Amino acid sequence: MFKIIGVDDEKIALDRFERIMKEDARVSVIGTFTRVSDALEFVRRNPVDIAFLDIEMPGMSGLELAERLAEENPYIEIVFITAYDKYALKAFQTHAIGYLLKPLDIDEVREQIDNFARKLGCRRETISSEYLTVKCFGQFLCCADKNAADPIRWRTAKAEELFALLVHYQGKAISKEILIDALWPEAEPEKAANNFRVTCTYLRNTLTDKGFANILLRDRDSYLLDTSRLRCDLLLFLPTTGAASLELSALEKASALYAGGYFENKPYEWAANMRVWLEREYKKIQYRIADEYQSIGENKRAYAVLEKALEHDPYDEEAYEKLLSLKLRSGDSVSAVKIYLEYEQKLLKEMELSPSDKLKELMAAIMQ
Repeated sequence: MFKIIGVDDEKIALDRFERIMKEDARVSVIGTFTRVSDALEFVRRNPVDIAFLDIEMPGMSGLELAERLAEENPYIEIVFITAYDKYALKAFQTHAIGYLLKPLDIDEVREQIDNFARKLGCRRETISSEYLTVKCFGQFLCCADKNAADPIRWRTAKAEELFALLVHYQGKAISKEILIDALWPEAEPEKAANNFRVTCTYLRNTLTDKGFANILLRDRDSYLLDTSRLRCDLLLFLPTTGAASLELSALEKASALYAGGYFENKPYEWAANMRVWLEREYKKIQYRIADEYQSIGENKRAYAVLEKALEHDPYDEEAYEKLLSLKLRSGDSVSAVKIYLEYEQKLLKEMELSPSDKLKELMAAIMQ
């Protein structure tokens, strides 16, 4: 039996709602409310399958209430009740399963219950025990493990950015105010708060459709991701940073995770500092791998590692220094000179600079 509630500022309308609903044995009315705040509190504390909402109510419209209810319960379905069919388009944009015109008709009510029953069956088929794969290095991508070739397509760019931001916080609960300030720093407070509610709804709906609604969590006025359900390159990479005693195999795995800059294809200002720090940590890992290869006589593999670091940052002088030193120790001064001169020309042409004194001194030693 489906648990339903009704919200309408008119008691007479709610009484009729209850009488009509008793004619369908599949539903049980577990609450009716004339005040929006009471309905919200009830949904916070009780499982509800469908909320039937009047659209025009004082204080908060049914459209706004639908977004708030979705914040409390991502699985709740909405049916709007209105005397004006002009609201139909907005209703469906808010992902309602339908709308009913006043006065209620039992056949139309049954049709909405049928819609919910069909949708519930589809949802049960899509609820996933899999992991959600998230790639933050290079191109930002999210996909279910079983369908890696079909990344999630977010409804809006802001819904995608909100998910990225929550990944960025690595499972920590972050207040709504901080999230809003990061996503809409220039917007008026009321508009920004409304944008957040809508974006949260879009995010929940997208994750629910993919079977991952339980990844997005809410703790009072804070939001977080259940990172135990993620396979995320960032979360796998971070434990390797600053670790002094990692074996070569662990360093190689960490290096392979770094496919490019942090959210490289996204203009996320909140990611800028982390992007710089992660790039620096990646370079340290590359240097350590090169040193390990050199220590066991695998010079060619050490060269490849340093060259890979230079692909990510063509002006990384420490990588050039290590590469030239390695060439010098292995007696390959010809290629060392070639590498240095190419770098010197690149710096002069693109930045009107010259190599550091340290690199010049190393080159002078090679030329002797």
